[in-house]
Amino acid sequence: MGKLRITVVGANNVKESDTNGSSDPYCTVTVGEKTFKTQVQKNILFPRWNETFNFEAVNVSDAMSFEVWDWDRIGGDDILGITTLAVSEVIPGSEEVKKLPLMRKGVKYGELLVSVLRED
Repeated sequence: MGKLRITVVGANNVKESDTNGSSDPYCTVTVGEKTFKTQVQKNILFPRWNETFNFEAVNVSDAMSFEVWDWDRIGGDDILGITTLAVSEVIPGSEEVKKLPLMRKGVKYGELLVSVLRED
């Protein structure tokens, strides 16, 4: 069992979801049973969150799941893209910056920039 410190830095070229040609994106990060959520960035396709989340009791066989959503005032939020990263792909003891493709229905809609520190 180890620990992860994940910083959701930002995203590039997220999908337009609102009628004004923009989106109000936020990102959820899940490892195991624990999920964190960034703040909503309004009217932007290149959000910068720079929010850090700590996960305890992480197995090397776990995966990090990232979902970028468009916040909607009325109705349900819309998924903009999903990506995953295996814990085993991060070298223990070093902080790694990753650019991950945001996928939706098999199509790439932008990318997510994260920084991950794994401690075993």
